[in-house]
Amino acid sequence: MKKRSYGVNIIIAIAFGIGVSTLLVLKSDVKEVLRNFKYFSPISIFVFLSVFILGTILDSTRMLIVIRKSLNKTMNFLDSFYNNLMGYFFTLITPFALGGQVYQVFHMAKLGIKTEQATNVMMTRFVEYMMISTVFSLYGFFRYKDVFLAGTLVAPKLIVAGYMVSLSSMGFVFISMFYPIWMSKSLSKLKGVKPFHAMMRKITKKEDWDESFTKWTLNLKKSVENLWLKDFHILMVDITLNLVALLCQVLTLFLILKSIFHDLPLNFLDVAGIYFFLTLVIYYVPTPGASGGVEAIYQLTLSSLLKNPSKTMTVVLMWRAITYYIPILMGLIALGIYKMPGPGEN
Repeated sequence: MKKRSYGVNIIIAIAFGIGVSTLLVLKSDVKEVLRNFKYFSPISIFVFLSVFILGTILDSTRMLIVIRKSLNKTMNFLDSFYNNLMGYFFTLITPFALGGQVYQVFHMAKLGIKTEQATNVMMTRFVEYMMISTVFSLYGFFRYKDVFLAGTLVAPKLIVAGYMVSLSSMGFVFISMFYPIWMSKSLSKLKGVKPFHAMMRKITKKEDWDESFTKWTLNLKKSVENLWLKDFHILMVDITLNLVALLCQVLTLFLILKSIFHDLPLNFLDVAGIYFFLTLVIYYVPTPGASGGVEAIYQLTLSSLLKNPSKTMTVVLMWRAITYYIPILMGLIALGIYKMPGPGEN
């Protein structure tokens, strides 16, 4: 993504986020929303941010384990941390959260890791994420289905449709991992379409791009089988660390809620179920990073459960500052100071 392009995306994302948040605040008691920030001490804000960053550190650690132990490639922690931070950064500023994983594969390729191996890493992480999210989200859905399907949040059919699309994407990726040849067969059939053939030839700079892609898919399958079958113990470590990293994101929201709602009627498991269900539902809000949509659906859902829109709005504002606006700032700083490896440096 070019600098101008992601600059525009950031502006759009922030504009949507601030715009929707402003409208939601105006619908609440503005003075109370602002007054509620007194519950957040500098130490508590530091704790919120530390817990959230801990999740990125765990993600970086598990990437190192997979790359070093399963792929037998070299990567230092700084490169791994940058990869995961920027993956999150581009997820926040691209529609449908599509940019993060693409950038991570690009960065790993710059570090000398074959693209099929890097793709295996990212596909595996996505499937793990969806497996964990599905378990928690089903709990959240059945516990609070009366709220989710009440029709006062979003049309129930849209909620169910968004959730099912998210779950089906896991099956699509899983099939692509273990039977990737279908992708090359599908693309090969399009070789006869002149505009498509010309586009692929321009991108790959190869006349026989279909044969090259077939070889790539076979190498991807070998890499997947090596991690999921031969190095299954490494996969189990990766899944465990992924679970802890994801729960750090939930813990951030839970701690912010507890700071304001001292008699919070939701336990940690409840918050986890709500968090994962809503995350899967709002994946496909078309704004960069689902900005605006996240603020709206969390405010509507949590205020329905907690019966205090003003306090809930303060929670949403603090949570988005910690998990959205600050990470965007961190990503911009990282882009400015990180030196991308050049040819022959790895």
